[in-house]
Amino acid sequence: MEAEGLKENSDSLLVVYRILGNFETRGVMLQKYLQKINQLKQGFKEVEFIKIPRTKNGNAHALTKLASAIYSHLTKEVLVEVQTQRTIDEVVIMEIKDDPG
Repeated sequence: MEAEGLKENSDSLLVVYRILGNFETRGVMLQKYLQKINQLKQGFKEVEFIKIPRTKNGNAHALTKLASAIYSHLTKEVLVEVQTQRTIDEVVIMEIKDDPG
């Protein structure tokens, strides 16, 4: 089963408006991310990006609080992995396609 549509809610005006083309996307890296988003959008029949007010983003905020409470027994140690290249520059080594037949 594959998703036919994508609905993205974001409380970031800059992100949504850049994706929609309402704001100019400056900088090489931001343009690469925008190109990647546009490429990924091609895999869906319908794509919708919606700007929601931060005051209406309570569900996402509640999920982060819930996750913090559930895992509160874990160590507070933060592991850091240093990336040698940006994720947008990653080279696809192998692509696996599921053959339903």
